[in-house]
Amino acid sequence: MPHTQQRLNNLSINGLRKINNLNISFDNKNVTGIFGANSVGKTTLIYTLLCIYKAPEGKKSFNFGAFFKRCREHEFDHTQIKAGVHFRNQRDVKDLEYVYKKSPGSDRWTPKTSSRPEREVFYFGISSCVPSIEEEIKETQKYSYIDGAVVSNNVKTIASRILGIQYSSIIHSNRGKKDHYHATINNGDEYYSISMGAGEQRVLRMLELLDNIPNYALVVIDEIDLTLHTAALHRLLDYLVYIANDKNIQIVFTSHREEILTRNDINIRHLLQTSGGTLCLNEANPECFDCLTGRVSRPLEVYVEDDLAATIVAACAEDIGIKKRVSIHHYGSCENAFVLGSALHMMGQQINNKLFVLDGDLYQTDEEKLTQIKKHYTGNEPGKDEARNAVKNMITSFQLPHGLSPEQFINQTIKQAIAGSDLEIVNAAGAVIAPRDTHSYIDEVIEIMGDTRPIGLYKIIKELHKHIEWSEYVRNINDWLQNKKAELNL
Repeated sequence: MPHTQQRLNNLSINGLRKINNLNISFDNKNVTGIFGANSVGKTTLIYTLLCIYKAPEGKKSFNFGAFFKRCREHEFDHTQIKAGVHFRNQRDVKDLEYVYKKSPGSDRWTPKTSSRPEREVFYFGISSCVPSIEEEIKETQKYSYIDGAVVSNNVKTIASRILGIQYSSIIHSNRGKKDHYHATINNGDEYYSISMGAGEQRVLRMLELLDNIPNYALVVIDEIDLTLHTAALHRLLDYLVYIANDKNIQIVFTSHREEILTRNDINIRHLLQTSGGTLCLNEANPECFDCLTGRVSRPLEVYVEDDLAATIVAACAEDIGIKKRVSIHHYGSCENAFVLGSALHMMGQQINNKLFVLDGDLYQTDEEKLTQIKKHYTGNEPGKDEARNAVKNMITSFQLPHGLSPEQFINQTIKQAIAGSDLEIVNAAGAVIAPRDTHSYIDEVIEIMGDTRPIGLYKIIKELHKHIEWSEYVRNINDWLQNKKAELNL
């Protein structure tokens, strides 16, 4: 009896081309996307997936030797692959681990094909993206179309939805090892494969396969996003998720398309090469976007009054371990926080990941903040109160003791020497007796130390951080950053 209810649970690979110490799980969802920069090992991974199973009787299996040909002596001699698989063999449910190795001095891999778990496996490689016309121009004979079978209404309907083409009929014919399509659209126009784009042909081939695929099969697709624009790609993924769940098949694809990382209906697996081996990150993570785009993503935006507050927020973000994920902007006078916050909301911008920080000496209560917001976010129509509250919720303050300016508070705190204090800063703070204004409590400390302002501010905030007052002073900012770290998986 053939095996049923097959599922690949996990895979580990060590010493296979560039992949070392990789552990990847396929749990949770039936569709898994493999992401990562070029040369990280995505293609090596999917070739491995093709070879861990044997095909049912009468069908051809994929073999390690075909995909992993030696380029040097003893290559792959120390390779080890482990696959955790689940299947039913008649009445017995099996959860087993298969270990694959190459026999030293030969091109044979163990276990031999006949001893591997049984499952139907289908592969769409890069070659499936080549349009028919590029095959035809290699030949001298005239193109000829051979009548074939009409594709199912289901395939026609789904293809229309994915590609945005209203097909009235699609006919599929085979000429040797080549397949050809004859499409007719609703306005009566008709065309053949040699006039089709590569994306259209590849989608039709996929849909025909999936329409007839047996339950519990494995489908592997290399570079699923090739030849497809983003909207069509998402519609194709919608269908892959549906058919995978409907037929209990697993689909694994590779991609470089960053837009897919936000989907929550597929497993996101991102490969990174590190000094310790090949790391697999699960779910969407800013590191994934960074690798695919070449840019450091900073999803959190914090707006502050001045460079002193910016230095404090930067220290908070560094404590929490997300400094590179936070961009900090100056907005000047504290009243500008209410103007800018109201404007961002009125323009329809996403404000969930934006925070305005007041110094804490003014507008400490919710009532005071709402009063300021109403000056700029006017009107009494339905929804205005909710809008104003949304703006209020993106404005917070340092927890400043009553009656003190931020500069006074910091000066008073750091001039009290504690264990581990930098005495240069302590003495400089103590030397500020009669400052020119409230800002000078900090300005004069920097002048006495002889530092540039950025370096001076860094030293002062580093000293403030040592004091017990620090945690309460920055509590609101720390709480927001901690919550966002967990919410956005930073």
